[in-house]
Amino acid sequence: MLTGLLLLAVTCTGCASGLTGDPLIVAPDGATVRGQVISDAAGSVEYWVEYGPTRAYGSESAHATVSVQANAPTDVSSSVGGLARSTAYHYRLCAQDGSQRGGPGCGEDRRLVTQAVGCGETVAADVRLTGDLLCFGPGLKIGADGVAVNLAGHALRGSAGTGGGGPTGVDNSNGYDDVTVRNGWLTAWGTVFHAVGANRNRLVRVTGVGNGTGVSFEGGSDNEVRRGDVFGRSLGMSVNGSQRFVLADSEVSGAFSGVLALSADDARIVRNRFPRMGDEFPLATAMEVAGSRDLISANSVTGAWSDGGMLVAGADNRVVDNEVSGATRPDLSPPDDSLGNGIVINAFSAGVLLRGNRAHDNEGDGIKVLASGVRIGSNAADDNGDFGIDAVAGVTDLGGNTASGNGNPLQCRNVFCP
Repeated sequence: MLTGLLLLAVTCTGCASGLTGDPLIVAPDGATVRGQVISDAAGSVEYWVEYGPTRAYGSESAHATVSVQANAPTDVSSSVGGLARSTAYHYRLCAQDGSQRGGPGCGEDRRLVTQAVGCGETVAADVRLTGDLLCFGPGLKIGADGVAVNLAGHALRGSAGTGGGGPTGVDNSNGYDDVTVRNGWLTAWGTVFHAVGANRNRLVRVTGVGNGTGVSFEGGSDNEVRRGDVFGRSLGMSVNGSQRFVLADSEVSGAFSGVLALSADDARIVRNRFPRMGDEFPLATAMEVAGSRDLISANSVTGAWSDGGMLVAGADNRVVDNEVSGATRPDLSPPDDSLGNGIVINAFSAGVLLRGNRAHDNEGDGIKVLASGVRIGSNAADDNGDFGIDAVAGVTDLGGNTASGNGNPLQCRNVFCP
């Protein structure tokens, strides 16, 4: 952000000036800074950055030129190099045009601090970013227990384009425990964050964009993602065997393979939003949860999920107070009427509590229960394409279920829906 810039007309003849902005990218040994140049005359303006450890500066970036309109601030950026790691530098943007008198016009003094860590490096102690860090290969690799990566409101940026691959933003594939990543952005990576066999890893207030899978946990226990915003072009989040996993107060989205694929016991998936990004894709499921004693509560699932909004399998799971809408039946030949359901309790389930959920505007059933060992109560299923609630015989009806406006005139099967 360019702060404190006075966007004035330059009143002297042949007078150009630089307006110093914030750093755009900060590395351990260099930085790219941005700003604006302004001149009272249209034409070519020369600009550069003066920088150094004090306000005496002492060094200059390469000079460049930009074409400007009279009295119209024009955005520019300039790179400086040869800096020392973890060091503070002063800098300012200077400019002059072809008829400049009295020397160049330089903007206000600003200050930056170079990074303590660089792309592809192993982090064995706490680190705090001092600006956005751009990587054209791997990001950071965790190398010790207890490491905290504080993004400090900045972005660790990769360079992955579309296509499903690319390096990892923060890699804990060696399974270090008690790692925390917080407060910033991990964008344009193949995988935003990856942990294998790690315990008590936490992502807090992290916005992540993955070209493949957004966030991935394999094994370990007691890992958490809280108050985050994660997108995976292939799959938003994969949790495989990470027991007691917590996903709370976050938004997780995906495009092709779904949002959340979780296979773990004693997980807590609470107060999250799971929207679909992009168009309908055949056989994509928003949430697919398998395990025992998992709590899935107060989540919102929206969008054209063709294989179901929420699929749950396992023992003694609680599915309560969720809202699921917009699941679609894809145009397949032959048609498959088992698709496009809002909430599905898999046949291989027992002891499941299904209570207080709302399923509406799905093209298949609002709620489909394929296992008899399920207790169903106080759910609302309205305006779905087939049944509101379609349950197999033998389920336990706890009462309070309602259904209206569904495509099947029975509204519900094997539970009472007044």
